[in-house]
Amino acid sequence: MKKHYYLHFFCFLILLNCGKEATERETICYTLTITSTTGGEVNSNGGYYTEGTQVSIQATPNAFYQFTGWSNGSTDNPLVITVNGNLNLRANFTKK
Repeated sequence: MKKHYYLHFFCFLILLNCGKEATERETICYTLTITSTTGGEVNSNGGYYTEGTQVSIQATPNAFYQFTGWSNGSTDNPLVITVNGNLNLRANFTKK
């Protein structure tokens, strides 16, 4: 019977500690800066985002230009990123 009591008490302490950590956690935010080269535009300039936020960014080329990729090496368009640190992204366009 004592083992059962200790098990309940141990579980209670774990739950109490987990709840305490969750309420004391600090919200972490990062800056996302989005730019583009000549020849197109992006649908966002970026902003300040909470860690883990997913952001979708669309690059749109002007007439006679084509989208060639992002400064992080991706060619996805739209690009979906998860903000886990400060980030500067540039959409690259070239003349056709």
